[in-house]
Amino acid sequence: MKIKEMVEKWNIVITGRDSENLAIQNMKNITKSDIAEIKKAKPEIITFIKTEEEAKEKARIKKYSDLVKKIPGRSFKNTPDEKRFLELKNKLDHRYFSNPEDESLNWGIDAGNNSIRKEMIKVCDHELKERWDYTLTADIRKKVTHTFKCERCGLYAEDSVEEEVELNWN
Repeated sequence: MKIKEMVEKWNIVITGRDSENLAIQNMKNITKSDIAEIKKAKPEIITFIKTEEEAKEKARIKKYSDLVKKIPGRSFKNTPDEKRFLELKNKLDHRYFSNPEDESLNWGIDAGNNSIRKEMIKVCDHELKERWDYTLTADIRKKVTHTFKCERCGLYAEDSVEEEVELNWN
């Protein structure tokens, strides 16, 4: 049996973070010999599924390409200083008061931490993670979101563009 036929017949998908595990979602009429055949062809099945997913992603990106061009380019200008960054990180206050009367103390701590984080962003040597999301809005217009995130200092920036649709109410 061909790889494509196996994947479609038993609805085989990749599971797990390492993308090396398979799950059979349609167990109807499957035999032990079929399972053995799937195990034997596991690397080819994984390659086939990944290739299919990449093709779908490329088609989706192509469909949204006009919106991607509208997203502005971002550059984060800072002067990395690891020593200063670690000093600021140690200054962060991690206390939390759960008593309702102490809520104003939590606000003060948050305000102080926010000013420290702003300074941390200026001296962080960013390890930016980019993410592109291609979605639809509630009124079925295409939407592209480009997100930047730095785990070290908490920098988060998001650019979003939606398809413009001209409605004719006549």
